[in-house]
Amino acid sequence: MPQKVDYLIVGLGIAGVCFAKQCLDNNKTFKIVADNKKQASHVAAGMYNPIILFRFTTIHRAVEQMDQLVKTFGEFESLLNQKIIHPKKIYRIFANQHETEIWVKKISKKPILQKFLNPEIIPNTFEGIHAPYGFGEVMHCGWVDMSLLIESFKKQFNEHIINERFDYDSMDTETNKYGDIEVKQVIFAEGVGLEHNPYFNYVPIIKNKGEILELEIDQELPDIIFKSKNFLMPLGGNKYYVGATYDVDYDSPEPTEANKELLLEKLSAYYKGEYTVVEHRAAFRPTIEDRRSIIGEHPKFKNMFLLNGMGTRGSFNAPSLSQYLFNHIEHKSEIPEEYKLSRFNHLLKD
Repeated sequence: MPQKVDYLIVGLGIAGVCFAKQCLDNNKTFKIVADNKKQASHVAAGMYNPIILFRFTTIHRAVEQMDQLVKTFGEFESLLNQKIIHPKKIYRIFANQHETEIWVKKISKKPILQKFLNPEIIPNTFEGIHAPYGFGEVMHCGWVDMSLLIESFKKQFNEHIINERFDYDSMDTETNKYGDIEVKQVIFAEGVGLEHNPYFNYVPIIKNKGEILELEIDQELPDIIFKSKNFLMPLGGNKYYVGATYDVDYDSPEPTEANKELLLEKLSAYYKGEYTVVEHRAAFRPTIEDRRSIIGEHPKFKNMFLLNGMGTRGSFNAPSLSQYLFNHIEHKSEIPEEYKLSRFNHLLKD
């Protein structure tokens, strides 16, 4: 007798896991198809931050998405009995006096910034950090341990996971079966694997290669993320992440010595202590030219949906976008215009 599920989720990155949680919260049956190939979510630092720090402005839907992020990952912690979300302040290092003046001026003029930014300039008292103009303090930030989240989810909900690469030829769109599994809806959350998807490969995903370093440092620093031309993020003890690169013109999917040197060169502009490089990682992020994620229904196959384009803010975007898509499918609620898949429907060939 064939299995029957409400949702077949393709991909076990941050988007797929967050959509699976929507299913759990709403008593919907699901299966996840994913091979053991690590997606960007397994490699990413997972930092979340409501502010675009080179412009001192909030990201799109900052308050709404922050609230959903805290709720979702807090519930994941209870569900999986793991520490998943790590709230931290960010100290943005000012490059010059002019930046400090812009910081104070923007906060005074935009009330929404007052929720996230401290208008007072924080003086530098840390021997290991070069910051002659001080810091701008960003609140309601931190990082999500996405690798731990995904691995813990896999272990606890192993019976829901089909460990294989999704076989598009096994998807029968007339009978709505994947192999011998009857499915009501299919959610494609494959990240950059979308380029091989025959249903959605018209969507212009850009593979953005990101590299990060894990370091052990010799300085005693506060439990704060320092941000300049790159970030120095505490993981506990004397371990830190340094990242990240953003590369759409790459020669290899592997970590490169050139990008390692680039990350360390940027780090040396503000960190003055000694360090040891413990690990160097690389992965591809799924990004979109207009910098908006994509959710929605295929224009021809009405039970196929896309959840993709989380980009460099996967931990920030995935909780809200998963909820938008789930509510659209189950309750016919409107998807926010800026995220709609339909903005690319003109690219689909007959």
